Amino acid sequence: RGVTITVGQPYFDVVAGPLFLALVVLMGVGPLLPWRRASGQSLLRLMRIPIMVGLGTALVSVALGATSFIPALAFGVCGMAATGIAREWAKGTQVRHNNKGENYALAFTRLVSSNRPRYGGYIAHIGIIMVAFAATGSSFYSVQDDFSLAPGERAVLGDYEMEYLGSTTVVKSDRIEQRAEVILYKNGDPIKQLQPGYAFYPSFSMAATRAGIRQTPVEDLYILASEFSEDGRALFRLHINPLIIWLWLAGPVMVFGTVVALWPERQKAAVAISALRASPAPA
Repeated sequence: RGVTITVGQPYFDVVAGPLFLALVVLMGVGPLLPWRRASGQSLLRLMRIPIMVGLGTALVSVALGATSFIPALAFGVCGMAATGIAREWAKGTQVRHNNKGENYALAFTRLVSSNRPRYGGYIAHIGIIMVAFAATGSSFYSVQDDFSLAPGERAVLGDYEMEYLGSTTVVKSDRIEQRAEVILYKNGDPIKQLQPGYAFYPSFSMAATRAGIRQTPVEDLYILASEFSEDGRALFRLHINPLIIWLWLAGPVMVFGTVVALWPERQKAAVAISALRASPAPA
């Protein structure tokens, strides 16, 4: 209409979220459909187990604290899609085991190598499901807060408690490091000692923040320290980011699936080389 508009994160959250969730649904349903022989009855039969697992996943997420409908739905869709792909792997592996007597590990390996584009695509789909899983957790349940603490004081965020012990200054050849000494507790038990802070580079008049990080498969905790005062106080930011490790793991999984899908098969490569050798040389 000739009107210029600006969109930001809220717009993309509203638009991209449902589209991405629909993509995950299609990835879970599409591989199960027989080519040109799909019907409503066959779809219900093939999707019975994935749908049940998806519902179970949604209920488990609710039991673990997913009180909102949208994240529970997203977790359920991820469970359904992953189960559909796992079902295809399990079905093919079982057929090879029964027909050729191969053990399950060998049957699975040869199943993947027998149709690399198909099963490599499944691996890449698992990576995308991991992205959706991580994005749901971090988008809906990420929390953070800022605290100004003196040495000996504590701050609480969620199940975590941080005790500020003091700060140290380290002068190096190219930078000056300001570090805070903190002890991290969870449910009252000390679990890790961290040194968040920053490094200042006088030659470039630039500072680089160095976070203290505690990473688990369930959640990451980041501690940022800044604005150290002469009286010993420091400003801290605590940030809990659930499930984010699965986002970092998803990248290598998608790359691995792409490599498997595109890796040339030995027989086809040999045929291509023979055809190339048999073709007449250009004049």
